[in-house]
Formats: sequence, C-alpha cells, structure tokens
Amino acid sequence: MSVFLDTGFILALANDTDQYHKTALKLSELMENNEFGSVFTSDYVFDETVTLAMVRKNHLKAVEIGDFLLDSKIEILAISQTNFDNAWKLFKERKNLSFTDCTIIKIMDENNIKNLATFDKEFKQFKNINVLM
Repeated sequence: MSVFLDTGFILALANDTDQYHKTALKLSELMENNEFGSVFTSDYVFDETVTLAMVRKNHLKAVEIGDFLLDSKIEILAISQTNFDNAWKLFKERKNLSFTDCTIIKIMDENNIKNLATFDKEFKQFKNINVLM
C-alpha cells in the first residue's frame, strides 16, 4: 500500500491558514504512522507546489516547502516519457483536469499507487483511485 501527495495537500499542510490545514495534518499523522505505506509525489507536483508557494506567499516559503519535500522520506517520482505521452492523451480528453493532474493519474497507474492525498474533487471521477480528503 502507498499514497501519492498532490499539490493542494502539500500546500495545505504547509499553510496553517489554509482551510484544509487541519485535515492535512491528520492525514500526515497517519502517513507518519505508516498507515499508507510508502509516500510518493512527482517532479511535476514538486514544480507546481514550489511555484504556487512562491506566487501565493513568497520565495522563502517556496524554498522551505521544497527543502521539506527533498529532505523527507517522500519519494519523488520522475515523469517518464510514456507517462507524459499518456497524460497528454488524457489531458486532451478531459477538460476539468490540469496537465499535472493528468500526470498524477498516469504515474499512479504506472506505479500501482491507489491512494491520493488531495483536496481536488475532480479526482473522484477515477474509480481506481482512493481519494483521501
């Protein structure tokens, strides 16, 4: 069993004024207690997370979040060319998902990851993903 972290979850965890912060804290405690096994995110989510943190807060906060991800036990998976190509196909089909969201769907499939820590309701349309909110 394992879990994948989405941008919204990471940002909520890092921001104590975020509306989902308390929920993110509870989920992160479960992860720390190994309730979900290995914890993953991707290079695309890393990019999206630090970029949004910089835009919404400041560069210092973005660096803090990036360092946290890099120094933690969270494994950052790289998007493969196959994943990229499949995500692009999905992106063209779905108008309610960002390209990064499409890469999440495909990298989770590619790595047999079933749990997704996110606050994006759009992921609920995928029956093979257990959305943790």
